[in-house]
Amino acid sequence: AAMVLFGKNVGQFLLLCKIQMGRFRGSNKYGQILHMRMFHGNAFEILRTAADFLRKHHFIASRFVDESFQRIEEPTLPVFAVREALINAICHRSYRGSSSSMYLAIYDDHMEIWNTGRLPPEWTLDKLKKWHQSEPRNELVANVFYARDFIERWGMGVKKILEECAEAGVPEPEYIQYSG
Repeated sequence: AAMVLFGKNVGQFLLLCKIQMGRFRGSNKYGQILHMRMFHGNAFEILRTAADFLRKHHFIASRFVDESFQRIEEPTLPVFAVREALINAICHRSYRGSSSSMYLAIYDDHMEIWNTGRLPPEWTLDKLKKWHQSEPRNELVANVFYARDFIERWGMGVKKILEECAEAGVPEPEYIQYSG
């Protein structure tokens, strides 16, 4: 856990501490790759690098309102929801094995974040959308994210993501579990 969280040159020791990021033209990864980046680093470096990649490649919508002469620019997805999804992917992924990555893919019409790891045995995808206790896969990683004020440990992250998306008028995120 210490290496995952704070290691320097993590890629030399833990090949699985990485994120693969891509910006694709179209709505699937078979479209043209506009920008691709693989990054090895500790959990905080991965979070920072993913945030930078999102700032560079995520869409900003602009509009005018009656009360102002200036244009209002806003991200097309709620920042809190994206932030929460990235942190969940880091804290809840499996760090076993040698070839698993975390992935961030930005398409013309949606974004995907995925990682390796299974839900706890008694959990369903529907349970994620309801109030539940926090049960992090990586207790030590989650504890440090909590101590650094990145998470709350109330088990409300996915529910907050859903609320933020509904409030922003964007479609509800889809959660899928496949291949374990």
